[in-house]
Parts: sequence; structure tokens; C-alpha cells
Amino acid sequence: RGGGVFLCVDTDTTGAHRHANIMANIQEVAKSGGWSVYVEKRAVKWSDATYQIHEIPPGTEISLEEAIGFYPEEHRRSIEKLVGEGMKSGRPWDAELQIKTRTGKKKWVRTIGHALSENGKPVRLEGIFQDIDERKTGELALRESYERHRGYEIALDTHSIVPATDRQGKITYWHKPF
Repeated sequence: RGGGVFLCVDTDTTGAHRHANIMANIQEVAKSGGWSVYVEKRAVKWSDATYQIHEIPPGTEISLEEAIGFYPEEHRRSIEKLVGEGMKSGRPWDAELQIKTRTGKKKWVRTIGHALSENGKPVRLEGIFQDIDERKTGELALRESYERHRGYEIALDTHSIVPATDRQGKITYWHKPF
């Protein structure tokens, strides 16, 4: 209008979109996402992957109390202590705990957190949240199996006479009761 000058600025965001897609793919493969807690407001921000781990639609608004509420009672005190110390002193953490997702599924997760401070005071906590359920469930099953078999071994050694021989009948192993 009226012969004025028109200015236009164009920014190529192809690289930024490509980077965001790469990061989303990495989070999906690693079953991990990011999170932030703004200390003063107690406001929580989650990445899409963190929402998916909790089985919540991405973008759902969530409070710090609701986020901590995903931890069952036996793990809630631990996360409350970790987050509380992080908010108070900036102490970092790395913990394996269990959550109960929005659909009620119990799931093992790893949470790593640290504080960002201004003037020596924590202003934001941030970290990584990873679904480790498959690995942790396997570890617990392996430990249980080992303990059960170790119990059998102790019972066998205590109450049995157990020798072992080679093919020629020569004794190659025995335990004290034998």
C-alpha cells in the first residue's frame, strides 16, 4: 500500500527438523526420553518418548505430584527423596525404580537427573527417563533362579553323599559328608 517497502526473512529449518526426527528415532530405539522440572513453579515438561513410557498421550499436562504418583508406594519414597534433594541441593541421581503406567502396567525404569543452578541455587532439574523393564525383569528372574538353585546345592551338599567319578570309576569329586 502506498508504495512502501516490503521486507521478508526466510529461514531454512530443514536441518532443525531433520535433527528433531533423528533425536525422536534415537529415543524410540533406546526406549528413553527426557524430562525437566522447573523448581520454583514445580512445572514438569516431558518429551514424547517419556509420555509413551507412561502410556499417556503426548502433550498431556502433568504436575510434579502426578509424575511422582506414577511410582508405586514401595518406590515413591525413593523418587521423592531424590527429587527433593535435587531441588534443594542440586544433588544428581541415577536410579532404577518401578512405575505403574496410566493403564496399570508395572514397568521398571531408569531415571537419571541433575540440577541446573543459578547463583548456586537449583532452578531446574533435567534428565533422562528410560524403559528398562525387559532387562530388569530378566535380571530379577536370573537372580531368583540362581538363588533357588544355590539353595538346592546347599541342601544336596548338606544332606547327601555325592561323589563323582570318571569313566574308569576313579573318584574325581566328593564333598565332606562323603
